[in-house]
Amino acid sequence: MPYVLEGLITTLDDDSKINLAPMGLIPTLNAAGEIEQFTLRPYPESQTYRNLLDHPEGVFHLTDRVLLLAQAIAKRLDYSNLELTPAESIRGFQLKNACQAYEFQITEIDDSSLRKVMRAEVVSITNFRPFHGFNRGCHAVIEAAILASRVHMQNPSSILAELEGLKVIVEKTGTSETMEAFELLVEYVQSFHKMAKESSC
Repeated sequence: MPYVLEGLITTLDDDSKINLAPMGLIPTLNAAGEIEQFTLRPYPESQTYRNLLDHPEGVFHLTDRVLLLAQAIAKRLDYSNLELTPAESIRGFQLKNACQAYEFQITEIDDSSLRKVMRAEVVSITNFRPFHGFNRGCHAVIEAAILASRVHMQNPSSILAELEGLKVIVEKTGTSETMEAFELLVEYVQSFHKMAKESSC
């Protein structure tokens, strides 16, 4: 299995409207250990994929703000409250409260399979502040976020069962913000579970 780095991507549509979405990338490192290139595998129905087809550049962010990650997945983002700054080398925006921002340009697209493959080159890196890592609660929220992002493909009941196991870790080791992030994800999956039950009646 490839090494996948989880983060947040900002892209723009034809009207320069910003989209922020969680996404993992598969990095290629240079001799200094820095991310030089990476591979994205967006779903074709995603706004990120459509934006990158029309405007093949964006910004990938490493962040320790798991609440922002949860809000993006649960479609609960308040774009008016995002701390944004114009990108340095491309047409786009950076998240100022991220740890690092990687501005990139898409160099190759393989659309021969369901999960599209986009290869990108990093053109600029901005370091906002150090990344000190995650505690167990934050790691649990990231796992919960990945599960929640698959709710349209998997049984919501099975996802809720897995979330119940992660809840113990969040309650023991998480902050109030971590708990808020986790609860957002649970509510998001529960909404799909409710719709699935109603459609089967």
